[in-house]
Amino acid sequence: MKKIGIIILAVVLALGVIGVGYAAWSQSLAITNNVATGNLAATITNGTLASSATYATIAKSASSTATNLIITIGNAAPANVFTVPWTITNSGTIPVNAVAPTPVITVNSGAGAVVGNLVVAGAPGAITNLASLATVTGTLTITVQASAPNVVGGCSYTVSIPMTIAQ
Repeated sequence: MKKIGIIILAVVLALGVIGVGYAAWSQSLAITNNVATGNLAATITNGTLASSATYATIAKSASSTATNLIITIGNAAPANVFTVPWTITNSGTIPVNAVAPTPVITVNSGAGAVVGNLVVAGAPGAITNLASLATVTGTLTITVQASAPNVVGGCSYTVSIPMTIAQ
């Protein structure tokens, strides 16, 4: 029985010595790192809006947002031409891809007014790899066709340029 006690005591002492040795030769290491991602931000804005007819009106809608330029045209008649200078700005910290597809045209009012009466050219389309703080500009031209059937004037339209941005 004494031998078993001595063996147990020897095992406990051996484990203690192993524990002290392990503690003396081990070390913990903590690595802390901060990672900041880029900021994705782009806007579409307009310059001075113009109309070929003094009686016709063109204005930026109060419903416009940073990524959806909305223009309203009033009192439009055949052969009127409206110009909308646009600018897309990347105000973020990383390059962006911006897609502003064909503008969406809505008829608000007017005898004989139909979406097909308008011809829209100069939409932004697809812009790839726009660098941080860079801009792209262009001019949207909206024309009421001279041959627009049954249009007697006084038509009101909304032209929207929705933009989607991605990395």
